[in-house]
Amino acid sequence: PYQTGFATQALSAAGFAVLNINIPFMDRPSLRHTRDELPYFVKRVDAAVQSLRDALLVNDQPVGLVGFSRGGLNTLYAITHEQETQFGAAISADGMTASFAGDYLLNPTSPSVNGSHHIVEDLWGQGTFWTNKGAWLEGSPIFNVDRVRAPLMLQSVNAQSMHLLADIRGAFRSEERRVGKECRSRW
Repeated sequence: PYQTGFATQALSAAGFAVLNINIPFMDRPSLRHTRDELPYFVKRVDAAVQSLRDALLVNDQPVGLVGFSRGGLNTLYAITHEQETQFGAAISADGMTASFAGDYLLNPTSPSVNGSHHIVEDLWGQGTFWTNKGAWLEGSPIFNVDRVRAPLMLQSVNAQSMHLLADIRGAFRSEERRVGKECRSRW
């Protein structure tokens, strides 16, 4: 129902197995804006891929992951946190970052469901960055780019989402300095 095809038809025509998975935000309202929303998505992807492998419908090769907007956030979270599925590549198109700068400071009028605080605070365990640093550092993809093991394409299709790319690009640039290896990027 709330799925997007991206290049589903083209990939399928080229012989790739393509699986569209809803993000929990769309079909699990009880998980929206909670600390469990993004880990649930990772478990959902792991279970779906394992099910296809058990049925011998796909092989053990790494899989690709694509997400748009909030699905982009789910994609970023999946590749920066513990998962069973090995990803060969990922695309976050106009993806939220749920980060301190990208979604919190530059978009301060995104209240939670009850309107009392910002939705990003809900994702990392209710609390501002300053009062809940540990949860933010553990949860936010921005603070976990050192865990990325697959090529990642960050895509912005309009000027409004360019700020979302700036903070994650900065995180990768910081990681470059740490490991002494360039993260290829193009603006």
